[in-house]
Amino acid sequence: MDLETSAAIESLGAGTARLGVELRAEMADLSLELRGEMSELGANLRAEMADLRVELRAEMAELRAELRDGLAENRRHSQVLFESLHDDIRILAGSVASIVTRLDARGW
Repeated sequence: MDLETSAAIESLGAGTARLGVELRAEMADLSLELRGEMSELGANLRAEMADLRVELRAEMAELRAELRDGLAENRRHSQVLFESLHDDIRILAGSVASIVTRLDARGW
């Protein structure tokens, strides 16, 4: 191998080593940058999830109140219907008793 080829190989080796160092440094910088961005995104996501949790809890409380009100209204309506049915049964029972009394009086 001549002197010129040997010098070229050494120069190539030194250039490759330099590029390797530069590449590692650039990758380290990019790694730090990506970690920072990921950390920021994670914090943003956690904050957004906390906001959504507050909104969902408020909506759930509102729905519970609506459900409670609806149940109370249905209960009142049912009580009115039961009272009406009770009165109808009382009237019917009175009529049946009257008929039974008349039939007994006739000897049936």
